[in-house]
Amino acid sequence: MNATYTAIEQFKNDYYADDIFLNNFQEHWEPDHIVRRWSYAYMDQRNRSFASNAFIESWHNQLKSVYLKHVRNKRFDRLIFILVNDVEFYFKQERDRIMSNNGRMGPLQNEQSQREYPASLISANMILAMIRNPHGENIVRSFVTRVTRSTPDYHVTVNEDMHIDSCTCSDYMHRHAPCKHMYLLRNFTSMQIRFE
Repeated sequence: MNATYTAIEQFKNDYYADDIFLNNFQEHWEPDHIVRRWSYAYMDQRNRSFASNAFIESWHNQLKSVYLKHVRNKRFDRLIFILVNDVEFYFKQERDRIMSNNGRMGPLQNEQSQREYPASLISANMILAMIRNPHGENIVRSFVTRVTRSTPDYHVTVNEDMHIDSCTCSDYMHRHAPCKHMYLLRNFTSMQIRFE
């Protein structure tokens, strides 16, 4: 979070000569309650894998073409009616479909299957070499073809409900979504992965 405010200060220093722009930025984008809306640091972890606005643009396009039928809408009450009665119902059904693993893969499910597949290829005797459990701490070795002394190990956390919770690898740290090390531990232990 401090990095966010440091970056904002650096941005302001870069544009210190443009008073009109800087005043507009400070008034409309810098207040703390507004920074929390647009800053990646405050983004809900479930949505961090969407690093661009392409997902939002996709939904906006679908709203315009499917629900509004490319008719220009000037009435706010009509938009709210469509969002509440049509879009929300479809969105809930789409979410349930994805969560039940039924039908075509969505972008998030496709991304997750790319992490799950390498873990499914590891044979049972290789799993024993890749996972260690000293003192109840799950350590998973990196997926490499040749193991050396410098091959990294990652700590996979299991919560008190015995659900696989997180990993220290860079993939999990960046996306906050299950990685191949978590899937490998799931395949080995049959514990479930906590993923919202």
